[in-house]
Amino acid sequence: MRIQELKRLIVKTWRLVLQRFRPQDPGSRKSWPKMPGRTRDPLDDKEIIIRVGLVDQTRYDVISAAAFAMSEIERKRPWKRISAWAKSLTTDEQAVQLVANPDRKVIVKLRVENVRQIAIQQKSPLDAVWDQLPSCIDESGTRMVGYVEGCEGHCAITGIDGGSPAFRKQIRRRLADLGSQNFYIFRDGV
Repeated sequence: MRIQELKRLIVKTWRLVLQRFRPQDPGSRKSWPKMPGRTRDPLDDKEIIIRVGLVDQTRYDVISAAAFAMSEIERKRPWKRISAWAKSLTTDEQAVQLVANPDRKVIVKLRVENVRQIAIQQKSPLDAVWDQLPSCIDESGTRMVGYVEGCEGHCAITGIDGGSPAFRKQIRRRLADLGSQNFYIFRDGV
């Protein structure tokens, strides 16, 4: 028990040190590498998130709501959320490889502050939070055995649980409308 407490204290102290001494100019060559937050910590408003969605396109100038449909794994989890990836830690190619589903090739980029502005039927607005993968890194930042490059950028869009199927479809439609401003179909080797 004391070892766990000591590990948590070390992690907390290290995060404070990084925040304190990180250069102010994010474009500086001396800037520290970006660190993911802990699960359910909110992402920065300026962060861009990448959603790897289903290819269900009948038109190619807008995105289908199917791009934001939850996968089988996402539907089975008790904490309902739509998986995404923080662009600052994961490239488009890495996100597609990590999703590992040949039907998911629509790359949609959304700014977190725009996602948080979506509120439907007086429900609380959507949010974007960190969602660390257990096979990626632990709380101290140590890479786990199943580590794959880019996995530390995993995050989630929350606020989609509850409500009727029509409510969830309306959320997916609003996300698709927002995503229609910045998306493309990923092609291997392009």
